[in-house]
Amino acid sequence: MSSVDDAKSEAVQAMGATGYGRRPQRHNPTLVETGPRTPGGEYVRRYWHPVALASEVGPRPMNLKILGEDLVIFRDGSGRPGLLHRRCAHRGSSLFYVETASNLDDHIAGIRQLSAADPASDASRVGIIGFSAGGYMTASAMLRYPDFFKVGVAASGNHDQRLFWNTWGERYEGYPVGDYYKQQANETYAANLKGKLLLVHGLLDIGVHPAAMFQLEQALIDHNQDFDLLLFPRSHHDIPGYGTRRVWDYFVSNLAEARAPHEFLLKSNLDYELEQFDAMGIDLHIEKKDEAKK
Repeated sequence: MSSVDDAKSEAVQAMGATGYGRRPQRHNPTLVETGPRTPGGEYVRRYWHPVALASEVGPRPMNLKILGEDLVIFRDGSGRPGLLHRRCAHRGSSLFYVETASNLDDHIAGIRQLSAADPASDASRVGIIGFSAGGYMTASAMLRYPDFFKVGVAASGNHDQRLFWNTWGERYEGYPVGDYYKQQANETYAANLKGKLLLVHGLLDIGVHPAAMFQLEQALIDHNQDFDLLLFPRSHHDIPGYGTRRVWDYFVSNLAEARAPHEFLLKSNLDYELEQFDAMGIDLHIEKKDEAKK
């Protein structure tokens, strides 16, 4: 190479150019970056993007990465596909619709499959019982799926999230914030009741205030619905032995259509504790109030 060629090469390098007079490649984030909150990323997210083949997605979740995000693709119990962020704060929970949190559609599908496979299972006589959040979902099942669930016992249920802790119902509502309370409240579906429903609640319950149960009761009355009610004057967020016996009797009588043992005595651990406190002359309810003040 001549001195003239050396001079040209040094000049090209000094200008930051490459062969054929092209400038060297430069990173332009506006054009090439597609991660979250980038201009390119926000643009391409306005369009649909294939992320996997349907034949590849089975019951085992698959990790994948697209547009700079770590995602998980899966199928639920009904075979429907889903896509979540790997570290999604709502993973395993329902977004916006707390009334779907227990996936009752999947429960119904599973019971029907079981009945089809096992002649001893009778899908025409299905009962459901739940306590606290399960009490809410039990009433919801009886009211939103009245043709499937025939007998239900809803104990200490938070039937309206407006009357429950703001750290429970609202965290399932997602963003942006909307008014989802009415569609979540069991009273909204009170007119749908067809089966036998027993509402159970302790009047001293400070975890799930009885007001929500009374609100549901009034809605059932307003729609001229027949239902059963069992209240415990000395119970908090729990069910005494008497209540457990009545729950068993309710299913025996209304689901099995048999005759329950008459006045069978059943005691819970709480019953024995109350008896011990009574024997010592201690009012457990006053003690709990004093602790709450502290």
